[in-house]
This record gives sequence, structure tokens and C-alpha cells, in this order.
Amino acid sequence: MYIIKLANQRVESEPAQPERCLGCGSGGFHKWGRAKVRKVLDVSVSEIRTQRYRCKNCHKTVAAKPAGVGRARRSYAFMAAVGVLYALGLSHRGIETAMGLFGHDIDHVSSWRDIQRLGKSVRSRLRSCSARVVGVDETWLKVKGRSRPVGVVVDVGGRTLNIELTGAGFDYRSWFESMADELGVEVVVTDDSTDYSASVLDVGLFRQQCMVHMKRTLRRARSRLSEQTRIRHEYLLDQLWRAQLHVCGL
Repeated sequence: MYIIKLANQRVESEPAQPERCLGCGSGGFHKWGRAKVRKVLDVSVSEIRTQRYRCKNCHKTVAAKPAGVGRARRSYAFMAAVGVLYALGLSHRGIETAMGLFGHDIDHVSSWRDIQRLGKSVRSRLRSCSARVVGVDETWLKVKGRSRPVGVVVDVGGRTLNIELTGAGFDYRSWFESMADELGVEVVVTDDSTDYSASVLDVGLFRQQCMVHMKRTLRRARSRLSEQTRIRHEYLLDQLWRAQLHVCGL
């Protein structure tokens, strides 16, 4: 969602005056010199205007760019497009080729740098979130050319809070411990995987099996009962099934 918001951000036509001086903190500026036209990598514009401003108090000068433009004169929307292509599985050289087809001159090294900046920005946003109840699940994604298991943590609204490479040898206990310490997590909703059980309990968190897996587990357990047992305890089994559907909201 964060990358989608970046992709929709437009580059403003005029540079914005700085709010505060980085030297003394003053908010008073006046223009210093003439505005200059610079090339920019963006999905919709090719040029921007930059303007230097001088602090009225300490006389420190600073160059101002239009809103929507990041480092190396690449717009946030352009970096988001690079991020989307990378997420779709293209290598950095593949991104270089794809962007070249649309007339955008970006090499594979610049693509790598943009992905690192996006990743750092996303990680900083994830660390600033908190939630008492989270859902934890794993999926497979292509990382550095090969499929890897990836653990994803989301809050009750579906917002992504954490992403980690998991798999063989992964320390689940430390992972859940960091959720408790950094995010304030108290309850973890997971599937019926045994990888989580001991780790969640060791950290002191409550574990709730997700409703879909709960129904599947109960259905599987019921099918393993002998026909004689199912007939003898038909009323009790029926009540358990109805209670589960009530909890699931069905």
C-alpha cells in the first residue's frame, strides 16, 4: 500500500521553500540566485525547477526541489515503479531493460539503490506501528532469484507490520519476542503449524488458531472417529460444530 501511494504522488511544478533552516532552525528565507531547470526521472515529467534559498539569520543556503522528488533527481513515483517491477520478479538488469523500453535511462546499480531506499523506508514505517493482536502466516516469494519462505505479520485491519525470511533454522522464538517488545503484541493468530506453538508459549503470548484452520481441524478430527463413536455422541458433536460456527460468525 505504501508503494502504491508513492506511485500516485505527483511532482509539483515549483520548488517549495524550506520550512526550517538546517543550520539555526530559523524559518526566514529569501531566494538566492535564479531558478534552474534540471532533468528528472519520472513517469510523467522530464524536467523540474530547483531554487536555492538563503537563511536570513545565519546565511546558510540550501537547494529546494519540488515535492515528490527524492535523491539523485528521481521522483518517488519513479522509484515506486522500480519497486513494483522488482516485486514482480524482474532482476535489476531486467528493470534497466524494461525502463529503457519506455525511454527512462536507469542502470542496474541505480535500480539496486532505489530498492534499498524503498526497503529502508518500509522497514522504518513497520517499526513505528503497534498492535495487541496480529495475524502471522508464511508464503513463498522469489528472493534473489530463488523461492524462499517469507513470514508476514499483519494487524486486524490487514496492515503489514513485519516481514522476515524464514525457513530451516529460523529462530521463531526471537521473532515472536521482537513482536512483543517492539509492537506490543499480546495475541498471535496463526494456522495450525507446529512451528509456532512452543515459541509463542515461551515468549508468553496467547495463541489463537485462525477460524478457517479451526474448522478444518475439527472436521478432520471428526472424520477420524469411528462410526460407532459418532452415532453414540452425535448430539455432543453437533453441539461442538454449532459452537464453532458461532465463534466463526457463520
